[in-house]
Amino acid sequence: MNTKSQTVDRFERAKLLHDYFKHLTTISTGSIAFLVTFIKEFTEPKVGLGWFAGALVAFLICVASSVAAQTAYIWYASNPEKTLPTKSIYQTGLVGSWLGLVAGVFCLVIFAFYRLF
Repeated sequence: MNTKSQTVDRFERAKLLHDYFKHLTTISTGSIAFLVTFIKEFTEPKVGLGWFAGALVAFLICVASSVAAQTAYIWYASNPEKTLPTKSIYQTGLVGSWLGLVAGVFCLVIFAFYRLF
């Protein structure tokens, strides 16, 4: 096998994953900013504000997990000898970012149903 092509593939994969996590981070950060902007609108009645707070926390988890996964994967791609710790951090970050994003969207949907009905 060609070692140079394996190195290029590893760096190309790292670049794609970095962009992927960057998009997740951007979506979650934008959602947090959007929610904080409209927090004044949701003071009365206080129905469903727990779901609102849950969405904020879930998006924060997504941001933190995405940044951790980005950092770990960059470290892993640049130094393949450091496989076990960085790979487990990356995998945990991947799961955390997805769970955070899905939970945030879910909490927002439930919150919207509470506000509409």
